[in-house]
Amino acid sequence: MKKIKNKRLITSYMSIVVIMSIVLFLFGFFGVFVISSNSIANSFKENFSVSIFFQDNVKQIEVAQLQNELLMSDYIDKLSYVSKESAVLIMKEEYGEDLPIRYHPVIRNAEACYKSSSLAVELAKKHNTRLHILHISTAKETELFQNDIPLKEKRITAEACVHHLWFDDSSYDEKGTFIKWNPAVKSAADREGVWKALLDDRIDIIATDHAPHTLEEKQNSYFKAPSGGPLV
Repeated sequence: MKKIKNKRLITSYMSIVVIMSIVLFLFGFFGVFVISSNSIANSFKENFSVSIFFQDNVKQIEVAQLQNELLMSDYIDKLSYVSKESAVLIMKEEYGEDLPIRYHPVIRNAEACYKSSSLAVELAKKHNTRLHILHISTAKETELFQNDIPLKEKRITAEACVHHLWFDDSSYDEKGTFIKWNPAVKSAADREGVWKALLDDRIDIIATDHAPHTLEEKQNSYFKAPSGGPLV
């Protein structure tokens, strides 16, 4: 596929991710919602991928144990990992249910994203496992990926969502909870960093993070509004 090097052209091509989603489904990419360190690797046959969403209440030792178990498994050929930052809702005591949405990228911050993604990369390299990290949202995370080898030779690949390419934290005052996603939309510097990595081939895929929430649900206050949006 011809590489697209123009930022404006890439923006116009974002709608193609709908087709990409269909193709992924047809070729057997199925997701699994994992909440503990129970052994699941042997439940999957070769050529299936596993998407891991780590919940905020999962203990760190369980997270590390599960990651290590999956990455060591002979049955897992591709591991799709979603960097899910741990939320520390300490500001709820001050703001109650009226926490301003602008604090979302503070609670679900860039440092947590990097720790999550870098741990996955470290384990993938240790076990020589294929790894695909979804929803890159920070400039620092992009340093984890390489562009000095052809895509077909990469063992570790990455993806960015359209909302992390389009919005930054200056958009919260206008858009409110409509742009509440996990990982959170972050700074303008992070958005530009993700764009740069996409343009220089460290990030390999543009995608959406479809979540079929209603308009009514998204209009709720911070703690009640669900994360995500209907993007496909």
